[in-house]
Amino acid sequence: MVSRQHKLQRAAKIHLFQRAMITYWQQNGRHELPWRKTTSAWNILLAEVLLRKTTSAQAAAVYESLAPYSPAEIVGMDQAALAGLLQPLGIHQVRAKQLQQIAQAVIDSGGTVLESDAALRALPGVGRYISNSVRCCAFGVPAPAMDTNLIRVMNRVFGWTSHRKRPREDRKLWQCAEALVPDDMPREFNWGMLDFAAAICTQRKPKCEQCPINEICTYYAANRQVQALEMAE
Repeated sequence: MVSRQHKLQRAAKIHLFQRAMITYWQQNGRHELPWRKTTSAWNILLAEVLLRKTTSAQAAAVYESLAPYSPAEIVGMDQAALAGLLQPLGIHQVRAKQLQQIAQAVIDSGGTVLESDAALRALPGVGRYISNSVRCCAFGVPAPAMDTNLIRVMNRVFGWTSHRKRPREDRKLWQCAEALVPDDMPREFNWGMLDFAAAICTQRKPKCEQCPINEICTYYAANRQVQALEMAE
């Protein structure tokens, strides 16, 4: 059984982590990304479709060209022409087909599909991550953007891990991620965490000495202990 003291320590650590990620966003976040300047659920969903299997830098230029179009205008475009606009991102024919299907669903629902987790996840190519990103960034829902980056950060900072072959499908890991997202400023938290993972808590050679939360990080503490033992030998 988890003791009350342990629960309090965990809550305090989560609070420090939340504040650190929001502060990181405020001071070092990638504010220039165009989809972070809107609360339009359609535009945020558009961005997430573009961001699959590509980089934010590659997606940004294509997003700028498509953002002015409404769902009706996307549906009305020639699919080959739309695929041509999407070509720099790869799998452009699949993206074009899915994007028009998504746009049609938005039209058919009068836009309400964008507000529901279940409805969003029923759309082609939309899973829990994209649904959470749309609802968080458009409507302020405190939902985690759990991708491989957040999974890595959670493992290092809190020691939370999954034994599943596909950790992103681990229900318990999702519950852990949900516990991290604050009710206030959830957008800024998710953005800060993503940017922190990309710049500091990288997959290879993380910049632990520059990390604003290394004092509460399980990974950093373990490495320092190993270094101390090596120096003592």
